[in-house]
Amino acid sequence: MMRLFMLTLMAAFAPVLASAQTLGPYIIDPHPPGNPPGSKVNVTYEKTIGFFTSKTIPSVALGTGRGLYLYTSSSGELSGPWVKSTIDPVGEFYESSAALLKAGDAYPGLVVSRSRQIVWYSNPMNRGGDPSQPWPREIINPDAGCHDLRLADVDQDGRLDVVCSAAAALDTLSFIAFQDGSNRWQIVDDPFRLEGLAAKIGEGIDLISISGGPRINVVAANGSGVYWYKNPKLTGGNPRTDPWPGSRVGDGNLGVALATGVFNRSGEGIVVASGEELPAPWAPGLVWYEPPPDPAQTWISHPVDSTYRAVHLINTGNFKGRPYFIVAEQEQVCGTPLIAATHPGIPCRVTMFQFKDGSFIPFSIYEHGTHNQSVIHYKDGLLVAGANHGFYGTPYPALQAWFIDEVSLAASSSR
Repeated sequence: MMRLFMLTLMAAFAPVLASAQTLGPYIIDPHPPGNPPGSKVNVTYEKTIGFFTSKTIPSVALGTGRGLYLYTSSSGELSGPWVKSTIDPVGEFYESSAALLKAGDAYPGLVVSRSRQIVWYSNPMNRGGDPSQPWPREIINPDAGCHDLRLADVDQDGRLDVVCSAAAALDTLSFIAFQDGSNRWQIVDDPFRLEGLAAKIGEGIDLISISGGPRINVVAANGSGVYWYKNPKLTGGNPRTDPWPGSRVGDGNLGVALATGVFNRSGEGIVVASGEELPAPWAPGLVWYEPPPDPAQTWISHPVDSTYRAVHLINTGNFKGRPYFIVAEQEQVCGTPLIAATHPGIPCRVTMFQFKDGSFIPFSIYEHGTHNQSVIHYKDGLLVAGANHGFYGTPYPALQAWFIDEVSLAASSSR
């Protein structure tokens, strides 16, 4: 095994000269592999796009029900052809992954939830190896995987830590894996509980800056709503041992997806979407919460669209000076041969919302669903990669990418 040194978050930006590029989709693999033992369908849970083998040409890591794979374009173009290689031929990859760069390395590796564990894969490119061959791996948490994960230096010791949500399908609680050194981790289970209550957090998690401070607080939801949890480090405490006090943001349930981003001058806001049915779909659908002057008070709720369902992951960012978020509905929303549609007559929407004049304006990317989409800046635009998970036998299984730039956005707004 290669030693796991201090980690630093990957800045996945590659500014290059703009070229004529259509929205897509660009088909990476029309029928990705990945049927787990006992299953008749291929399932693809984890997708991460990044510059794993080149500084300018993106590649896509795909974690499936059986194996982890890397796709690279042999032509250097989104049109391909795309070549598949194997990072790990075995293991069930459910349901979150992230790209990150070790200090001193040129190419990012991967942190993934694999077979009920959290695992780090070291990119062979950094040691003169061949990235098309299996990657060395090290175990971060041997006892639990997660539904959603984030990377941050939570205890401010100069090393990245892994912050994980709970996962109902794995019967695991949330945890933080604190990095103590090369391949040395301390696992703190279930740190985000409200004082006097037994309520655990659910499937979604993100990090947030409060009132301009470090982005090391946590946002999550339990059965009584969405909360932000203050990192004890900010008040002189120890995030490994001291309670994380929670403040209620607003409505939510255990199954919601959520993400944070700066959308206006109020500070970091929170986007919340109906996700897993725990215990049922979240009726408000899609909402963003704006922080009040006192973030310990209830936040200001802004409805976006109450019809959204089965959103697993939300991407946030800033494009050309305008804040955005991307949400994607999964295959079951519009129905498959194995399951009835959640909202008949409405497509499985993959949508980018851009903040303009005080509200979010939708831009349609795709209408047949995707899951765990990943986004990077690429060629003066945004590159989005995703695929339906396939658990319900989707008729649209392809791993694919979309390119969003000012041309495609202008064309949409003119229609």
